[in-house]
Amino acid sequence: MLKGAFTDISACANSGYEPSMFHPASVDKNIFPALFAAYQEAKREAGYLDFDDMLCVCRDLLRSNSTVLTTLQKRYPYLLCDEYQDTNLVQKDILYMLAGDTANLCVVGDDDQSIYGFRGAKPELMLYMKQEFPSLRTISLTVNYRSTEFITGAAARVILHNDTRFYKRVQSFRGRGQNVHVQEVLDEQEEAQYVTEEIQKKLDQGIKPGEIAVLFRAAVQ
Repeated sequence: MLKGAFTDISACANSGYEPSMFHPASVDKNIFPALFAAYQEAKREAGYLDFDDMLCVCRDLLRSNSTVLTTLQKRYPYLLCDEYQDTNLVQKDILYMLAGDTANLCVVGDDDQSIYGFRGAKPELMLYMKQEFPSLRTISLTVNYRSTEFITGAAARVILHNDTRFYKRVQSFRGRGQNVHVQEVLDEQEEAQYVTEEIQKKLDQGIKPGEIAVLFRAAVQ
């Protein structure tokens, strides 16, 4: 529960919402504002800044101190932000303030692969950039040099269920390839059993162990 509470506090700090408007997953919504305030007070008393403060304090400083903002704008006249799909509202505010009226801002991202929603990332920010920067130019990279057509096609059929995205048709550079097999299992034990059985089949076919690899998406696996 404690770990979940810290996750909620971090997500709230990065969301731009007031604690009273935030919907925590670990504690009751009614007690969350008091919990959030107690955590902030504990940091102030100890003289600590956490990771989220590195963003929030920076944003508040740029908002309140025009001298600092102007100095940084002159120091960094051109801005490039990679992995923009994982940007949260606080990071967006910092970038937009630094870009200022010159709007010399280039962002690179893939709205189809954002995985940091639990940290407050909002890939839809990419969709709304045109409203902030009317002269924005969009360059779509639609050729996949890594995966085959069967893989990109299967991924597209899943991604198309998301309406909040840029529509794009990705083409594969590597040809059709082999069909994708999706195996559903009941739990982690059955998953492990399936993987070991598939490995044994490959070994029985004479495939060397060094030519077999298992890729895991999450550390818990």
